[in-house]
Amino acid sequence: MADGHEKPRGALAGLRDVGRAAYETYRLGGTMVLAAPLLLLIAVLPEFLQHAAEIHIGMFESMSRFRALSASPLRWSFGYLKVAGFTVAILATARFWA
Repeated sequence: MADGHEKPRGALAGLRDVGRAAYETYRLGGTMVLAAPLLLLIAVLPEFLQHAAEIHIGMFESMSRFRALSASPLRWSFGYLKVAGFTVAILATARFWA
């Protein structure tokens, strides 16, 4: 409608819209693997490094060590790096799609 108000739509139409949006997200995400593999590496490498650090400090040896080391400064350092990497990758991907 021209006045900016849409008439109510059914649940099926809404579900179809969500399906289309999910399809587009995965389609465009797949193109990023081919178009900008280094961008993917910005997100994946810090995640890998955090897991390597967790293994190195012995976090997965037992449940008690897991709990004791969950707040390890080394682990958190890699966690911050991971979040920064994801943020940069998401923003760069959005810019690439724009």
